Amino acid sequence: MKIRPLEAGLCRALVPLVHDWETFYRGRKESTSEEARSYLERILDEPSGGAVIVACEGEQILAFATYAILYPAPCRSGQLYMKELFVSPGARGRGVGKKMMKYLARLACSRGCSRFDWTAERTNPGAGAFYRELGARTVSEKEYYRLDGADLERFAGIPLTVPPKSESAPDPLITD
Repeated sequence: MKIRPLEAGLCRALVPLVHDWETFYRGRKESTSEEARSYLERILDEPSGGAVIVACEGEQILAFATYAILYPAPCRSGQLYMKELFVSPGARGRGVGKKMMKYLARLACSRGCSRFDWTAERTNPGAGAFYRELGARTVSEKEYYRLDGADLERFAGIPLTVPPKSESAPDPLITD
């Protein structure tokens, strides 16, 4: 098994795992194969600071994780924040998730990050058990906030848009 950054040439191979992820968290497949592939390519093209890694066994992708390095963090360092870790149902229990986490921990250390953070759904107790088994602790001193859907649009004062792959959304003009 090899862990490596996602490249445009691997986007098509990752589509089935994206569909597994949608089904696991949403109870249904939410995108066509073309929409999922286009979305993955857009993630790679946008200057978001986010990145994707994949665990491959030959041509098959077993897992993916998304992350970003955020600043500032304690001691004039960065924080590696993992947004998502998903291991294919057939690869669970084989150490794939642990290897992905170790890869990200090593990446954090090599980039001078003083911490590695992530969240997990309370409705997924298996994830919590997995992370505690790695030695992670639950952070109770933080609160997690979200604006989404209509609340996000209302606060932003503009409708939510998803740009096509070839276009980027214009920066909204902010006036007060």
